[in-house]
Amino acid sequence: MNAFATFSGLILMCLAKELIAVCPAGRDYIGPCVGSSCPQGNYCNVNKDGASGDCCSGAEPIVVTAAPCVDQLSDCPKNVALCNVDSYRVFMTAKCPKTCNRCVVTNCTDANTLCTQWAAQGFCQSSFYTTAHKQTYCRATCGYC
Repeated sequence: MNAFATFSGLILMCLAKELIAVCPAGRDYIGPCVGSSCPQGNYCNVNKDGASGDCCSGAEPIVVTAAPCVDQLSDCPKNVALCNVDSYRVFMTAKCPKTCNRCVVTNCTDANTLCTQWAAQGFCQSSFYTTAHKQTYCRATCGYC
């Protein structure tokens, strides 16, 4: 194999890495993680293989991890109808996860870093935005996990 072929192969590998980088929507691929670290202001998004990761722009998304699936309130079952009411979704997911069938979701993240601010302004309860929009952009913050 000549030097040109080797060099060309390396360039193609680097380009392929850029094309398959795994960063959430709205985040830019910065480069590979060094260990599990990235330049300041970015975060390491670990790949499915668990051995490598990609540096993505911005702060790390909110991640909701699985917890024991139990209702925190005794009257959750009699209020099951509130599970899918937008104005109660976040509350019912937090207080009645078993009744609302919202347990055992791992790696639930928001796709947008502004979800906390949007939620404070009523995004999660708004009927103007569809459930699909809420799930796509602010899944964790709006309680769709």
